[in-house]
Amino acid sequence: MLAKGQSIQSPLIVFDDAINAIDHDHRSGIRETIFESDHFAQTQLIVTCHSNEFIKDIQQHLPAQRRGDCQVYLFRNHTGNYQPRVTGNVPSKNYVMKARASKDALDHREALASCRQGLEMLSEKVWRWLASHDLGVLNLQLAGVGAEPGLRNLCEALRKRLEDAATFNHANKPVLVAAYSRILGIPAANLVWSYLNKGTHEEANRDDFDANLVETVVRTLEALDDLDLRVGR
Repeated sequence: MLAKGQSIQSPLIVFDDAINAIDHDHRSGIRETIFESDHFAQTQLIVTCHSNEFIKDIQQHLPAQRRGDCQVYLFRNHTGNYQPRVTGNVPSKNYVMKARASKDALDHREALASCRQGLEMLSEKVWRWLASHDLGVLNLQLAGVGAEPGLRNLCEALRKRLEDAATFNHANKPVLVAAYSRILGIPAANLVWSYLNKGTHEEANRDDFDANLVETVVRTLEALDDLDLRVGR
């Protein structure tokens, strides 16, 4: 269907219940083909589905310059009058956008909660991008057998891989090194990094976050988010 739509230069493609009975690999393939490639950049796409996770993944991986053209509507069952309940202008679930909105509202705890999710997502994207350039092998410190790497350890490993790749020249490289250096310049013992590493939880009587450092983290994520980190680019 996609090939047909492209061959006749259709201005509109509709996917009804796009992920019905499709496994996760196929879901990611649909997302990458439709929303992350340039093949349908000039095509209006309408996608209906019942999966919040699929919509969330689209919003995380949709190139930043295209997000302003994306609208989400919620359709709920009627309440007895047989009229569907429709909610428009649903806020984006994109982590970086949520972090910026929370920071601008002076809600630093929520900003860091979204920053942690955003930094995890973007660092995974950077890692996949490096792997597509044969630079995916990292030296990571683990706390024990089967343990996941800490977020700061992953950031340090990604920066070191970039810095050690002396013959790798790419427009993204200096931006990535600068971004990771900026966020790693915040001391590991700082309250900001303690929350980025372990997540934000409800804890009473804690110190306030340094607003300038939170702004640094959000801006760093925005810089990473602006890069084209699609595989092979």
